[in-house]
Amino acid sequence: MSVSVLILTRNEEQNLPACLASVKWCDDVVVLDSRSTDRTVGVAKSAGVRVFERTFDDFATQRNYALDEIPFRHSWVFHLDADERFTEPLRRECAAEIAEDRYSGFLVPSKLMFMDKWLRWSGMYPVYQMRLMKLGKFGSSRRVTASVRPTRSAGSASYASPTSTTISRTA
Repeated sequence: MSVSVLILTRNEEQNLPACLASVKWCDDVVVLDSRSTDRTVGVAKSAGVRVFERTFDDFATQRNYALDEIPFRHSWVFHLDADERFTEPLRRECAAEIAEDRYSGFLVPSKLMFMDKWLRWSGMYPVYQMRLMKLGKFGSSRRVTASVRPTRSAGSASYASPTSTTISRTA
């Protein structure tokens, strides 16, 4: 599948190995680290992924920096948090949607997991976020919750809401 995966990190040495294992199928995994004080950068580099560092100010600015400044290998980018796992059904669905090329972005829900069990009634499902997007079509806005907005220069940006599969998020 022709997609790059972007992972924003800060002190994620405990979560990052499992996250990276869930995207081992991807040939372009990028970690944008917010000056971690633990071994996050070393974990990422030892896994063979590309690592960039930038002081954190807010999620929207971090994502926009990544989208604007990092040279991704693919025109599609998936945003994944270090405490999340990319599931095989999600990988298949993303591959199919990218191949069809009907939309510029996709909203994806995440399932909150605790001890390998879905916290089905946690009140956090489904919460949809723009996770898969074509470069140049979207940017992030708002300081705390990085909501996604179409970029003005990209013309019309369409997105599908929602995907049927989920990201697995650890509690």
